[in-house]
Amino acid sequence: MPSPTQVVLLQELERFNTLITRMRSSLKLLQRALVGEVGMSAQLEELGDALFNGALPRMWSKLAPATLKNLAGWIAHFERRYAQYKSWVEQGEPAVIWLSGLHIPESYLTALVQVRASHRIASHWRARTHTHTHTHTHTHTFLLVWVYLFDT
Repeated sequence: MPSPTQVVLLQELERFNTLITRMRSSLKLLQRALVGEVGMSAQLEELGDALFNGALPRMWSKLAPATLKNLAGWIAHFERRYAQYKSWVEQGEPAVIWLSGLHIPESYLTALVQVRASHRIASHWRARTHTHTHTHTHTHTFLLVWVYLFDT
């Protein structure tokens, strides 16, 4: 039976693979449309325009974590996500995880609480998280400075 964090990994990989499949198929179809093998649909034209303008195509962004990044920044983020997932699969759960690299970071935090709680039998123990954030309102930047999981 997989642990809660392994379930999170499987869910993350399922979402990531769905995105990769969409990216691959849409790029192949766009390539065929550009040489005249298939008709250029409005969706393919939007994809081509987004790529030409360095923007994240909407058909991909619907399957990815929300972002305001341009295409180049998004691809760099995408590659870091791939590296994190690959490392997690090949080397086991990391000691340090890049939360922004997860599609749904809250699911990982919840899994950590579940794992910790399952190791504690005492009824007085409660798992809680505490976060400290720092925001830049003019740039809409969010930085998670630290996360504690602690016994109470």
